[in-house]
Amino acid sequence: MLKIKETVSRTTVRDKGASHILGQIDLIGKGVEVTTGIHEREGSRFAYWRGAKESDTPVAQYAYFNEVGTTHIPARPAFKTALTANLEAYLQKTIIGMKSIYSGSGTIGRLIAKNQKLQKFWTESSIRAWTSPPNSPSTLRYKKSKKQGSSPLIASKTMMKSITSHYKFLGKSKNKLRSLIEKTDSSIKRRSKWL
Repeated sequence: MLKIKETVSRTTVRDKGASHILGQIDLIGKGVEVTTGIHEREGSRFAYWRGAKESDTPVAQYAYFNEVGTTHIPARPAFKTALTANLEAYLQKTIIGMKSIYSGSGTIGRLIAKNQKLQKFWTESSIRAWTSPPNSPSTLRYKKSKKQGSSPLIASKTMMKSITSHYKFLGKSKNKLRSLIEKTDSSIKRRSKWL
């Protein structure tokens, strides 16, 4: 007599990070805006040097004058240079962060925090490294008398200390990527029931 043994094969579908990815997509919504510079709260400060007020010009206005130039101050676009000079590195870091989200080891919060630190570091580095055009002879004499060095963009360091990085989510969105992932995920679950 021939005995037949029945073998049943079961397939279990485990969540390989789809719920994590969907959660991160929900956080992103329509997008994330990261801004680095001198924001409103910090921008209303005045420059002080050794306890004495240096100027009646708020630091945000001073930074703007240096960024775009005036009739008396040549343009020293350190903020713009910080971003444009490091754009490719910024994109690569963002791609690495997105891959970590996809693999389940990262979050949008960590990605934003890293991008904020990078932008702040690059902006501060750009300000520190700025040398051209140099200060006028009268400004150099003034800074020398105050022992402030010769850097065109650093005197009391108020501008440097005022640089911050903020982010905001741009709102909820019916994300096409989320819809595609949900459809794919539900399709896999339906098929796995029949295996």
